[in-house]
Amino acid sequence: MEIITNMRKSIEEFQNVNIDGYIARNALYVRTLNNPNIRRDVVRRVDMAAAPDGISRAQISAGGTIPDEITTGAKEDIHPIWWIADAVIMNEAEISIDPTRWDLDVRVAMLECQRRENYTAINGDANHNITGIVGAAQANPRGSIVASGASGNQENNSGAWDGSEQDGKMDPYEDLRLATGMVNPEFPRSSLNLLGRPESLNYLWSKNEFRETYVSEIAGLFGRADGSTDFLIPCDYMPANTVYVVAKHMNAGEIVIAQDYDVDADYPRQKGKNRYAEIGGWVGFEIHDPSGFVQVAIN
Repeated sequence: MEIITNMRKSIEEFQNVNIDGYIARNALYVRTLNNPNIRRDVVRRVDMAAAPDGISRAQISAGGTIPDEITTGAKEDIHPIWWIADAVIMNEAEISIDPTRWDLDVRVAMLECQRRENYTAINGDANHNITGIVGAAQANPRGSIVASGASGNQENNSGAWDGSEQDGKMDPYEDLRLATGMVNPEFPRSSLNLLGRPESLNYLWSKNEFRETYVSEIAGLFGRADGSTDFLIPCDYMPANTVYVVAKHMNAGEIVIAQDYDVDADYPRQKGKNRYAEIGGWVGFEIHDPSGFVQVAIN
């Protein structure tokens, strides 16, 4: 029990110290389930398109008249809750010398689980039919920003952010102004964040002809005060040469936590007098509305 207690302390310490490393939880709305044993999350979706006038099923009627029957169309979407885990193994002799010897392995396992959670939320997982932020943005019916050859609801960017285009003029403000306009207006600007690789977001610190950085101009597009940078989320798991506008809103996409990361050491003794434990948690990845995500080609 002392060993398990120390392991749980290591998990809690890791999550507190590395809170900024949970990219997916910073970018997507986080919802915690009350029952840790739930393995399928049921989401009821209201079908707004089925309204008679395409606006609402709610009706207006004068007092004293009999209103028409009002019905709200809804359907249920079922999302699996996935087990993300890594295993640790330690020899009994080492544990008996120092019950905290397992703690370093626990922190390493937590880092591996964090990486898997982040990568899956961003890029999805075809083998498990999980759609990530990138896939959602590519499916946004409201459009995207492309490097060239725009068609339909796409828009060309104003020039490569790295300045590689000959006689090209970069204008990240205009690119992001168009991109934030492609987000479903249901999602307030204050819910928007910008994800990209560190080197991609670094271009925003370039200066325009007035010697002003672009990052100081674009904060208002994300519902923040001038000069704010809290909407920028750097992550190496993002595709190169693109950034993504993401609405952190429960109707856009969610990280659903049935059971946060914990230790399970309730396993028989292994061969070689080794002890086995798993560090893992039950997490769901749910994209509800692709129009909350916009892909922006920057080069």
